Amino acid sequence: MNERRHIDARYAIGWSFCFSVGVLSTHGWRGLGAFALMLAGACIASRAPARRLFASSVPVLILALFVVGAHASTDPLEGARYAAKAYLLALGAIALVLACSPDSIAAAMERFAAPLRRFRLPVDDFCMMTSIALGAIPDLHIQLARLVAAQASRGAAFDAGPPHARVLAWGRAFVALVVVAFRRAATLADAMEARCFGAGVRSSIRLSRSDPAAVALAVAGGAAMLACGIFL
Repeated sequence: MNERRHIDARYAIGWSFCFSVGVLSTHGWRGLGAFALMLAGACIASRAPARRLFASSVPVLILALFVVGAHASTDPLEGARYAAKAYLLALGAIALVLACSPDSIAAAMERFAAPLRRFRLPVDDFCMMTSIALGAIPDLHIQLARLVAAQASRGAAFDAGPPHARVLAWGRAFVALVVVAFRRAATLADAMEARCFGAGVRSSIRLSRSDPAAVALAVAGGAAMLACGIFL
């Protein structure tokens, strides 16, 4: 059985939310370094595969480098700080996907958004679409690697040549990736419609004996991250 299915998605989502708020709130490099260490500790605790984590974040890293280049003539340090924030946020989201299964993430999100049903909002459909989108992140990385390999075999230079040539090469790869993603989404939609698939009310998640300790640890970790985001 995959180890990620042993992680309670409710605590993982709460940790990810506090992590994102803290990263966006911090303004210094010390705070970003503290959040990087927290993310590393969370990945070790959840046994998320580090190689797959960083491999899935390659597209975000490329966009972060573009952000640094855009600020090269004005304030390189500010651009690097924005790029580091974006990269940490992406790593946090990818770590959540690797630590928990899409079904458990959808169930946890439905539990959190349950009060919105009183306003007749489609909570079940939204959570189902979110879980499908999160589950597609690793698949999109694999598809991007295939597209890059295919275009490189046809003479595209991703790591050589002038900067504008590299940007054009990566731009073509991302355009092809978007086309492939829309095609797969259309195929998935047709398959779900053919099977009369719909989001229904899920059964509630019951607490286990280890949950009180997990709640205390999650609250303490969230408070520490928010404190780092405010004071560092």
